[in-house]
Amino acid sequence: MNTQKEFNEYIDEKVKSISNLFGTKVVRNETSIEDEYNYIHPYKKSITPFTAEVSANEFASAENNPLEYVVKNFYPNKELYPEQIQKLHYLIEELETLKEAKKIIENYKKDIQQYLANVPSFVMENDEDGFYSRLGFATISEKVLTVNYKFSYTSNSGKAQRSFTVPMTEETIVELVKILEGKLTMASFAKEQRALMTSKLRQLILERDNYTCKYCDNSALKEPNLLLEIDHIIPVSKGGCTVEDNLQTLCWKCNRQKGSKLNFNS
Repeated sequence: MNTQKEFNEYIDEKVKSISNLFGTKVVRNETSIEDEYNYIHPYKKSITPFTAEVSANEFASAENNPLEYVVKNFYPNKELYPEQIQKLHYLIEELETLKEAKKIIENYKKDIQQYLANVPSFVMENDEDGFYSRLGFATISEKVLTVNYKFSYTSNSGKAQRSFTVPMTEETIVELVKILEGKLTMASFAKEQRALMTSKLRQLILERDNYTCKYCDNSALKEPNLLLEIDHIIPVSKGGCTVEDNLQTLCWKCNRQKGSKLNFNS
């Protein structure tokens, strides 16, 4: 139970970190309309995280070239590009970890179902997440794994409203990184260069390390539901790159303990 509690805390940390890996929210100033009787026509608009309120012309342009306008609205400061590029690389790793953790949680649920009996069907239909949460399982919703940038247009009167989202899939993030890199000079980017961690490279490292943690030697072969992660031996924050020689397999507990250090003792 202690291990399960630690695992849940670790997953919660990962979920919370997702919201810190994006650009700045942009909101267009709302215009109030007054007529000769000084009557104000107010309207309500809900602004979600990572939403850009834009004009009608910009909305149409963003529909035709969404990633360029993601850069324009959410990444306006070129000086921050190196840091933001690193965050986007890290975002892919975090989402990949959460996807793997979700699979493991589902496996745990299947394992425990043999011990469950007489659970009313309406409980599972209406509050399955809450039910398993009370049993000590972490919850990773699809909303967490689906991150979007949103463009929204609202007319001055508030009567016309349109919006669309740009889902941040791995492929989209790769394209976004390429755009940001292309806007940097080679000299400034060279200091911050970091190769993209792809699913293919992650699988390669896992197979190379035989699905075994390089610190504690715990293995997915011994513990099928063990959450394994790919760690940078020399952290990116200290100049490390995402290349095979600088990558290793760690279990989630060892990776949590190591953090951004060179090793456990540094």
